[in-house]
Amino acid sequence: MIHEMREKKITEQLMSVDAVVERLHELQSHYKAELDAPLGVCIVRDPDECMSVGLGGGEWVLCHTQMKAGFPVSQLCALGNPDLDGVAPFYFEQWTEFPKSALIPAAVAEAAIREWLASGDLTNSVHWVNE
Repeated sequence: MIHEMREKKITEQLMSVDAVVERLHELQSHYKAELDAPLGVCIVRDPDECMSVGLGGGEWVLCHTQMKAGFPVSQLCALGNPDLDGVAPFYFEQWTEFPKSALIPAAVAEAAIREWLASGDLTNSVHWVNE
C-alpha cells in the first residue's frame, strides 16, 4: 500500500487482506484529523495492477488500474449514484477531484477490495466504468 503525506511517500507491505482493510481504516482516521479532508491510497496487488482508494469516511472511491511496462492500459472506476453532481476532493500524491457519482458506501468498497485482493477479480456487486 502506498500513501503520501506532505511530499513523503510511504510504502507498506501488508501480508493479509484483513491487515490491508484494517490499515485503510487506521489511515482514514489518522489523516482525516491532519488533512481535514479524505486521503487517497494505492493498493498494489502486483507490479501491473493497483487499486486507488479514496477514503472519504462513509463513502469511498475505487479506481482499478491495469498496467503494462509501467504504463496504464486500462482504468475502471466504481460508479455510485450517477445522478450526483459536483466533485469530491481526495489527497493522493496531490489533490485530486473525483465526480461525486464515483462515491460508493465504504462497506461496499471494503467488500470489493477484499474480493479483489483475495481473487484478483473485480466484484460484480459494483458497477465499473471506464475512466
